[in-house]
Amino acid sequence: MPNISLQTFFSPQSIVVIGASENPTKVGNIILKNLCTNNQKEVKIFAVNPHGGYAYTTYFQEKISDLKEIPDIAIIAIPAPFVVKTIEECGKFGIKNIVIISAGFKEIGNITGEKEIIHCAQKYSMNILGPNCLGFLNIHKNINASFASSNGIKKGNIAMVSQSGAMAVAMIDWAKKENLGFSKIITIGNKSHINENDFLEYLANDPETDVIVLYLESIENGKEFFRIASTVSKRKPIIMVKSGISTKGSLAAASHTGALSGKKEVLETALQQSGIHSTHSLQEMFFLSKIFSYFADKKDIPDDIAVITNAGGPAVMTIDNADIFNITLANFSSEEQEILRTNLPKASSCKNPIDILGDATHSRYEQILHNLHTIEEKRKKTFTYLILLTQQSMTDSLVIAKSIQKFQNKYPHSTIITSFMGGEDVTPAREFLKKNNILHYNYPRDALSAYAKLHKQKENRKKREETYSIHHTQNFNSPQISSLLQKEKQEKREMCSLSTVSKLLSMYTIPFAEEVICTSENNLNTVWETLNKHSTESAAFVMKIASRDIPHKSDIGGVLLNIQSKIEAQRAYRTILKNITSAQEDGKIEKTISIDGVSLQKMMNTDAKEVYIGFIRDSIFGDVILVGYGGIYLNIFSDISRRILPLSKNEIHEMLQETKFYALLKGARGEQSINIDVLLSTLYKLSLLFQENTDISSIDINPILSDENESIIVDAKFFL
Repeated sequence: MPNISLQTFFSPQSIVVIGASENPTKVGNIILKNLCTNNQKEVKIFAVNPHGGYAYTTYFQEKISDLKEIPDIAIIAIPAPFVVKTIEECGKFGIKNIVIISAGFKEIGNITGEKEIIHCAQKYSMNILGPNCLGFLNIHKNINASFASSNGIKKGNIAMVSQSGAMAVAMIDWAKKENLGFSKIITIGNKSHINENDFLEYLANDPETDVIVLYLESIENGKEFFRIASTVSKRKPIIMVKSGISTKGSLAAASHTGALSGKKEVLETALQQSGIHSTHSLQEMFFLSKIFSYFADKKDIPDDIAVITNAGGPAVMTIDNADIFNITLANFSSEEQEILRTNLPKASSCKNPIDILGDATHSRYEQILHNLHTIEEKRKKTFTYLILLTQQSMTDSLVIAKSIQKFQNKYPHSTIITSFMGGEDVTPAREFLKKNNILHYNYPRDALSAYAKLHKQKENRKKREETYSIHHTQNFNSPQISSLLQKEKQEKREMCSLSTVSKLLSMYTIPFAEEVICTSENNLNTVWETLNKHSTESAAFVMKIASRDIPHKSDIGGVLLNIQSKIEAQRAYRTILKNITSAQEDGKIEKTISIDGVSLQKMMNTDAKEVYIGFIRDSIFGDVILVGYGGIYLNIFSDISRRILPLSKNEIHEMLQETKFYALLKGARGEQSINIDVLLSTLYKLSLLFQENTDISSIDINPILSDENESIIVDAKFFL
């Protein structure tokens, strides 16, 4: 977190380069050159080198203390061993903002050096960017405090925060080609002190920034990142490329929850839930940056697209892709189709896409644009124009591009996207469109994909700002619960005993099917008699091996269903123990596992739906909930929805609605719907139980049996 406001950081009145050099191949020389070349005399530039020197009209001071005033920022470009001492000197001199270009710290294992940097930041109340970074550029202030070239960079509304300097340079180069501009370019390197969270908060209030692009290889303080991004994304689009996420989390696969909540899945959940437009593709990052930048000033993006084309093939592909990206193509009435036909050939198709035929020249494109605008005026509702073109021998593509520009200038509120397909023949037209701020994509699919994200951002802005906090139950910080869990931990158990799980669920008034453990056949006979004593009709039972060391009991024959008599129960008891012994001999489970006995549990409604719920504590983003289709095929179908906690009941309901399984819960093919309210109450109480009891590392409940009356937990595992 910054020690002082970042406003001075990005709008300094004075900057000193420590490690300035007369040698044009040195980083210190390039940074000084960039500062002096771009400077409009608004920022004072100083330089420090222990040997003195002169470059770019700037004399080098030999010591920081020789400077005539305290600079707002010091840029350090010296060998790593001298960096900490130099920061100390800056701190004593009163410099409050530091950019460390120097490498040689955490990235090569020098953790101590990086800790010393953090200590300096705290000691002197400094903001420190880096180390191991390229620096930053404030394009609107003509400040290039980096060793990247700023030649040709256009002032614009995109801010980029990149952990990689190379990625920032690539983005700069691409933006030049696409005629896009930047407000800020910030490289954060090892982000020892100020990081992406600090810059997100700053850029949210930056009037020069409308679009925020992030390239991150790690996330610092994921809970804070999630909180900040959830707020900022409702105001400005955040596009993020996250790399280095292929490794699964380390939680043992003993838990369904662990197998279904790897680092990649949790990250994607957090990004989606916070409203970030995430991608693993640099190309998509560029495409999204472009559309958000172009349409930043448009408060109301039309819902419907009108597609104009001079070829049938692209029209068909556009229909397919619109369906893939859930984009609505405008429907035209018979009367409107007649308006569209005005001055067009009879063979033209005036549905949508509107095919004006392969021999269309600029005059026909102008006519169809005029006809569409006539319909807009009649409807008092606008379209998004997607204008496609393929080069034919008579196609005057550059003139058509100029016609589109004239239409855009005449009707500046029109939303226009173009896609001129081809290569060399359409290049002049493409370049003309870009230079005249007409949004262009080389392929219609790319345009539609980006347009879909534009609509997603529109929905982000509509979302009510809801900051939900936990409403703690009376069990919060309960000494009784704490004692139960501590006892389990003292016995070095990885999973809570059935008795403890039952007590915890009972304290939260969460329905749980009673499960009685039988330690011998004689004990089984007694338990059977007790359970059936008051029953007027024969009940069916489930028998399961009772062991905290066997999480997936059915896989090794540890579960038998539909036991209806004492004789069947005795036979099942012996069979289960025999199956466990066989599994031990086959090496499927350890021979040293702890077995408490065989449990007996009444079978629930066989028509009930099996619901899964799991919880895990992610090391980056905190508490995570997973909900979906339960039963023995959970991992095969993986019909799961995930969220970061805390959540309200309504948000848990939204999770269920995201699954295909939800249609079954509501009653498919004439089946009875389950009681959704009762299920939601159970799921919500479980989320509170998990959040309030941090000694529990994860929970795995599969299944909850839900029908029209109740939702009862049948099998629950609480991991420590």
